[in-house]
Amino acid sequence: MANGIVNAGGSFGQFTVIPLAQLFIGIAGWQPALVILGAIGLLAVPLIVWITQGHAEHAAAQPAAAAGSLKQAVVVAIKNPSYLLLTAGFFTCGFLGAWLGGKAFEATGSFDWMWWADIALCLIAAALHLPIREAKFAPARAAPAAAA
Repeated sequence: MANGIVNAGGSFGQFTVIPLAQLFIGIAGWQPALVILGAIGLLAVPLIVWITQGHAEHAAAQPAAAAGSLKQAVVVAIKNPSYLLLTAGFFTCGFLGAWLGGKAFEATGSFDWMWWADIALCLIAAALHLPIREAKFAPARAAPAAAA
């Protein structure tokens, strides 16, 4: 659930920053607009500090997960159908939407039809995410070393 909240917040940020950036550029020019957007970004630092207060102690109290290699993590992820569906959904809506948008503009000089195509891609991504099973992942523990 936390991942969903973070992703929704990121999407909302992308949705709001572009119109704000255009407004600031129109009012003050691109250089002051960049400074204004940077200052707005810096306002997030105290918010993050406030939100995460006390969580370091909580994290330290949790047992450490067994260390594994990147290769092991990739193998486990590829065998997980929910991970594959999540990746397919992000690929469908994110990469294809951006790539097709560029191709659409090159071909037609307009993004008009791409808006509708992107809505369809997002619906496909949502359908791909429907069967995802949200379950806590239990990483494999390393086998204890044999006593000599």
